[in-house]
Amino acid sequence: MAAPEGPWQKIMTHSESLHDARRLSLLARRICHRPQRSLIAVSLAMLSLAGCSNSQRSTETSKPTAAEAAYLQNIEITSARMTAATNFLQQTVVTLHARVTNKGNQMVRYLELDLAFSNFMGQVDLRQKADPINTSTPPLKPGETRAFEVSFDNIPADWNQTPPQITPTRVALGGNH
Repeated sequence: MAAPEGPWQKIMTHSESLHDARRLSLLARRICHRPQRSLIAVSLAMLSLAGCSNSQRSTETSKPTAAEAAYLQNIEITSARMTAATNFLQQTVVTLHARVTNKGNQMVRYLELDLAFSNFMGQVDLRQKADPINTSTPPLKPGETRAFEVSFDNIPADWNQTPPQITPTRVALGGNH
């Protein structure tokens, strides 16, 4: 049973967008001292970030070519482990730490992973997507291995405390060496 998705239940992989949103919000507060102007400035900043987010989604929603689908066998995920920490709101945040290797001969400019968390009975309890290689990271060169992290704040209580099953589901090839 998949958990309902909401703004706080998404995988936090776009840290740059979050950083930009905070920076724009602070800038808007400095520039605009009246509440109406601040609201307008923050709204414009959020619309700007939404546009950036939609441009990243073009890779995610485009139909993969046969070559891209076949290339998924060249993606290897290793060294998966989980850690937990308490954030400033006293919430437990669980982080997946793993490594991705491009065992093929082409540059990977986008990679999407399916993460399936199981409960103590071995049933998939939560399924999430992650994109450790995306428009805000350098492409993964042939033969390259890179560490990545994905944080979660919505893991079900009956999660079996093991790393999720990680399956590469989408890849976009190309880019400069």
